[in-house]
Amino acid sequence: MIPALMAIDVGTSHSKVGLYRVDGDLVKVSSHRTQTLSNQAGQFYYQPDDIWRTIASGIREVLDGDGDVRVLAIAIASMAESGVMVHRQTGVPLSECIPWFDRRSSDQAEWIVNSDRPFARFSKSGLHPSFKCGLAKVLWLFQNTDAGFSQGVWLSLADYIAFRLTHKLATDYSLAARTLAFRIDTKEWDTPWIASFKLPKGLFPDAYPAGTVIGKTHAELDGIGLRPGIPVSIAGHDHICASLGLGATRVGDVYDSMGTAETLCGTLEERELGEIEYQSGLAYSCSMIPGQRVWIGGLPSSGGAVDWMRTEWFSPPATYEELREITTQFRQSPTGILFYPYLVGAGAPLPDPSVSGAFIGLTKSHTKIDVVKAVLEGTAYEMESIRARAEAVSGRPIKHMMAVGGGARLSAWLQIKSNVSGCRIDVSDETEATLRGAALFAGISAQVYRDFAEATRVVESRRVTSVYEADQALHEAYQNVYAKRYQPVNQALREIYQRLS
Repeated sequence: MIPALMAIDVGTSHSKVGLYRVDGDLVKVSSHRTQTLSNQAGQFYYQPDDIWRTIASGIREVLDGDGDVRVLAIAIASMAESGVMVHRQTGVPLSECIPWFDRRSSDQAEWIVNSDRPFARFSKSGLHPSFKCGLAKVLWLFQNTDAGFSQGVWLSLADYIAFRLTHKLATDYSLAARTLAFRIDTKEWDTPWIASFKLPKGLFPDAYPAGTVIGKTHAELDGIGLRPGIPVSIAGHDHICASLGLGATRVGDVYDSMGTAETLCGTLEERELGEIEYQSGLAYSCSMIPGQRVWIGGLPSSGGAVDWMRTEWFSPPATYEELREITTQFRQSPTGILFYPYLVGAGAPLPDPSVSGAFIGLTKSHTKIDVVKAVLEGTAYEMESIRARAEAVSGRPIKHMMAVGGGARLSAWLQIKSNVSGCRIDVSDETEATLRGAALFAGISAQVYRDFAEATRVVESRRVTSVYEADQALHEAYQNVYAKRYQPVNQALREIYQRLS
């Protein structure tokens, strides 16, 4: 039988299952929409059973017709912060799954802010308090529902799928690090901090390094094609997992994940978090590689802003092919329009969920094509602010990035990013970086690969399909707009929103 590795990725918009050969080649992938629901209060949620059925269907699909495949190991990644409360003994869900982007826990986030000195909390957790954090969601559940949570355990969605496969409760360091209840300096739950909120003991599962085998598939999974006894591990936070899938694991490596939300990730040496890290506005997490740490900066609406533009400004909505045709008509120079892509609030380096988007500088001479380009420019300016902060924190120049995700399909967007940042941007032929990273974690857990170095060599053969280099004259023009207009107006805009609120 052909040995294979199974990877699972529970994503915001799609959940995927992939089957890989041990040489890293993809055999088959299944993708299904992650069904997002909402209630009358405007709260978003997932049904736990829907999440499981989606993954179970994906497992059946990738195994269907491949009876000669023997799955050696399974590893699971997921979006961060999204989670569900389950009963400790029975595993029955005690709540709906609350996604990272649901804002019901905003008041609880304010409570957290006022419960500790901000820098002291940051130096332990690597995070600034936010409605996204798992702890805020847990506090909301305890304050607004009555579901016997004294026996509850909070699981990230990767943890939940791992539990459905193994009946074991566990998480990994990178997902634990997104709760605000985990210490990334000591890699353990901050028990006194959790107790200060009068929360019960054992509310969070044991945490392990990503790729640690937490259990084996149980005997009740025949219906989806999995034999019992397959090692299962948690590959962790999808963005961090993707860095392994891209081979971006060395200190100083940076990659740009261009999805609905856009995230810039990089690695640096593991060290105590100080004032410069705190003031950067970035988040910090545990790396998969011993001795390293991960920095993360995100724009909540990047590809989301592009999708809003192409669906709301065009009738019928423009396809990506039509959008690519429009970008061929762009003028070379900056548009002069400032677009602030805060359609669902602002992310790093100045996170603020209350600010809204804006166009500044529109004139009668501007065309629809100019405004389309301005949307791409605005997202590029935001990512430049993250890059600049990360550069200051790391103490080394960031002049090269790797780009992946749906946004990498728009070459004009990547060229604008390169012109704004001055960086060379490589686009990999890897279309499923998170899945591939999870597959490599599965291989490490099954000892198919001796260590991370050997696993990384599996992806070194992945090709770079496109390279974008900055035009020096345009880089200087864009930097002039960014420094003298975009940043100062951004500060004034936030002050206006502060007064309005």
